[in-house]
Amino acid sequence: LGDCSPNIDVNNLKSILNNYPGCYFDGMDLSWIGDGICDGGLYDREVCGHDGGDCIVQGYPDCQVDDPPYIGDDECDGGQYNTEECGWDGGDCVDFNRQYPNCEVETPYYLADEFCHGGRYNTEECGWDGGDCVEGYPNCQVTDPNKVGDGSCDGGEYNTEECGWDGGDCLIAEWPNCHIDNPGGLGNGLCNKGSKADVVECGFDGGDCTNLGIDDIKELLRRYPNCHPDNAHAAEMNDGYCLNSNDNAECGWDGGDCLFERKNNKF
Repeated sequence: LGDCSPNIDVNNLKSILNNYPGCYFDGMDLSWIGDGICDGGLYDREVCGHDGGDCIVQGYPDCQVDDPPYIGDDECDGGQYNTEECGWDGGDCVDFNRQYPNCEVETPYYLADEFCHGGRYNTEECGWDGGDCVEGYPNCQVTDPNKVGDGSCDGGEYNTEECGWDGGDCLIAEWPNCHIDNPGGLGNGLCNKGSKADVVECGFDGGDCTNLGIDDIKELLRRYPNCHPDNAHAAEMNDGYCLNSNDNAECGWDGGDCLFERKNNKF
């Protein structure tokens, strides 16, 4: 029965066998019973006195958990600890349960720890991870959630579809499909040629990089929302000449130029 070395406390072993006659199971070390550590498993059975009392939570006789010291340790541990039998983790989960009654997570103390854990933590029921994640954007993972929707376009990781384009801070009313990190640079008189702003969705840098008028660009976007001509070819749509790069359905067959030429057998 357990350790047969000369250091074993025979009297203690006899006492355990007398107190818990049906406890022993092949492979168990009975010297572990009542040693001050809750060993769980086979030891934490009623026939073993719940590990000789080691697994009994003081003040909560019906509370059966793997690690009794977690009860009342000032951290809401959830799961088997956050039950009525365990006094809601010895009182540690009372505030959590009151604030997030429908939040079901394994580790409640992750909430409001200044790190967005995502998944089930990043839900309305859990207060968007206790404020660590961005409200309304469950898939938005950023360094500082408070920057999202603060009135300033922060760009980078914040300026993504998952984060609602920085909570709307990076959206441009005049160019709703233009997503750049410096919206204030559009239409400032300086052409940022070849940049992310120099595309039709951004009005070719708000008009700074094209000879087309703003109204002409908007009309192009209205008529052909899925057409993405580059700066050099946008002005050549519907100019009477068929341009191969614009000869597709999205661009209306170069604004109709290619249809006209095919109809007249010009190519």
